[in-house]
Amino acid sequence: MLAAEAAPVLPVSRRVLAIALLVAAPAVLAGCLGAPAGSVQTVSTPSAGLPQDWYAKALEHDEGHDHHDIAQHQNVSTPNFHVLGHDPLLTDHYGGKPAYGYGCGGWAQRADGRVLDVVNAFQNDLTFALVDVTDPAHPQKVGEFYAKGMGSYDADITPDGKYVVLAFDQQTRTPVASLDLPEVGFRSLCADKATTRFALPEEAVLAPGIVLIDVSDPAHPQFADWDPMPERNLHSVSTARVDNVTWVIGSELGGPPRPPGSPVSTSVHALGYFAFDQIEDTPLGAKLVRMSTYFTPPASMGPDGNATVPVRNGHTDVAVMKHPKDGKTYAYVADWEGGVLVLDMSDPQMPQLVAQWTPPHPFGVNPNGDGPCYHSAVHEVLPAPTLWDGHHYLFAGQECPMKTDTKTPGGQVFVLDDTDVASLKMVGEWHLPEDTGVWTVEYQASPHYLALVNRTLFISDYHAGIWAADVSNASLLKSPPSIGVFLPAIPGPVMPEKTDTLPFDEQVDALPDGTLVVNEDTTGLYTLRFDASDPAPPAPPFPYG
Repeated sequence: MLAAEAAPVLPVSRRVLAIALLVAAPAVLAGCLGAPAGSVQTVSTPSAGLPQDWYAKALEHDEGHDHHDIAQHQNVSTPNFHVLGHDPLLTDHYGGKPAYGYGCGGWAQRADGRVLDVVNAFQNDLTFALVDVTDPAHPQKVGEFYAKGMGSYDADITPDGKYVVLAFDQQTRTPVASLDLPEVGFRSLCADKATTRFALPEEAVLAPGIVLIDVSDPAHPQFADWDPMPERNLHSVSTARVDNVTWVIGSELGGPPRPPGSPVSTSVHALGYFAFDQIEDTPLGAKLVRMSTYFTPPASMGPDGNATVPVRNGHTDVAVMKHPKDGKTYAYVADWEGGVLVLDMSDPQMPQLVAQWTPPHPFGVNPNGDGPCYHSAVHEVLPAPTLWDGHHYLFAGQECPMKTDTKTPGGQVFVLDDTDVASLKMVGEWHLPEDTGVWTVEYQASPHYLALVNRTLFISDYHAGIWAADVSNASLLKSPPSIGVFLPAIPGPVMPEKTDTLPFDEQVDALPDGTLVVNEDTTGLYTLRFDASDPAPPAPPFPYG
């Protein structure tokens, strides 16, 4: 996530690109970063009285159903989901319209109690919107960072709320007249009318890399640093804080740069890698320091003991945390066709592969990146924050572009036991409670991101909404039942002229107080609360046999 750069600190460059920090009309600070809110009380609702097939309406896909009509997706959510607040994320940069493509992001709770959420806008000029969700009933946009003509695939915020990080992928989104003059800036709702100009290294715009933005003062973000990547497709960025060390991890799809418009399948799995950085304070400001670069293993072992050689890679995310049993720091890597990797990060400069697990499916090749869900397609690994009944579990979710038959689910969330880290064991899996037929929309009902609140698992399932699954005891982990669904179908004040698939839920995050933050592609940001004491009738995954 790009932000303003500290002018005195610049890498040596053949040319330096002048960039203006553009500030919008003033707003009172209290209206931009409001006071911390009190607890939000949820009210028990009669979800338990719903019919046994309560989930069917959310998954309609017959010929009479229009995936592009938001009206057909209203009044579908179960009543145990409570909408607390909604911000359509209208933008100054697009003349009061949404940017659309609101996707990945992250949240952080600052030392002053403020809770900030960052929302990446995919494949358009809006690199991220910064939103104050301290009062979940009144989310308020702090500002918007745009990079006209350039491309950021992902964004996150460090757990202390001090920095936003961006994955710039070298893929231009809109034509620019000259690469010397891309327009980059931050439009703030908090600041005065002053225009701050600063310099950004040319390489940080024209080549892939992680960009570090200082948002210590959310109204006046400053560029801090840039860590370049090889000439490949930087896709994902994530952050973690362990033992007072802040990690920033970037990952590549692998393969050479893709021409604009080419399918992601042109990437090659064996060329993918994960860059592990740490943020260090220096006299010249915060810096990204590369600890190590871990290249994707060229082969993985299938469940039958036979070697499988992945030929492509997709979205790859990394979570870093200290294991609650052995106390070591591990990186849990979603490696697409490589499955789940666990790296021992005790020595940050020498990551050690401790375990690898691939889903129990026959290995196959999808050269065009289309067709049914890839046989691994592991998109995210979410570790439980603590031991559960003496065990530690991981939730590994897939991402599936298409579903071409009615014999297999369109994406699963696997439950793995890593109590003994060196011996990953699958103990169960979740998928939707009804078959969704052959998909007519890309990513129609695919899992994407995961979140946990106590022992309820939440899955963002693109057009199928946000699903709640009960993982409250070990007996349920083999086949976690669905106990609620939310479809964010509040029409925005400005809707696209050409209707996109609605809704289209990219990400769900869980805040410390149990608030859920949902990024919907078109209608913006939602804050929710789920009442786990009132589950819908448990719906087991559809039995594919």
